[in-house]
Amino acid sequence: MISNFCNPLCSVIDFKFIDDLSALNYGGEFERCFKEIYPIELELGRENEIDQCATFLDLDIHIENNKFVVGLFDKRDGFPFSIVRMPFCSSNIPSSIFYASVGAEILRIARATSNIDTFLLSTRTLISRMIKQGANRGRTTNTLLKTFGRHNKDFCHMFQNAREFSDQLLAD
Repeated sequence: MISNFCNPLCSVIDFKFIDDLSALNYGGEFERCFKEIYPIELELGRENEIDQCATFLDLDIHIENNKFVVGLFDKRDGFPFSIVRMPFCSSNIPSSIFYASVGAEILRIARATSNIDTFLLSTRTLISRMIKQGANRGRTTNTLLKTFGRHNKDFCHMFQNAREFSDQLLAD
């Protein structure tokens, strides 16, 4: 098979960007051997400043007390303007779907974070944004209680019960 790069009949050139490759806690080994792995034509750019922190596949990973601490990473957080990421309550969707999306996002955050501080930072930011987008505090509380009840195994290492869970997430 001839790729577009080699095909003289095609003016399109294929490019492959390796943007989710991470070398974390590797002691400089990657810098010593990458020339043996990748062709000279491939430009490799370093994303992380230090070897103990990296972002990889929308995760923020760092080493703390010789343990990997994982949280969510979203490059949109660094933009100097607001980005709509979730629906507005006034959108042309049933309100049950609006609140279900909030619960689903909180569950995703819980499954992707390794400690309560990282979890609380991400979820409080989400809930604050959703309240600004029209979420009712009472219905949000009900959503949190329902989400905890249905998926308590994902939260029980951080919270004793559903009430503590909702109180912590809704704390100002």
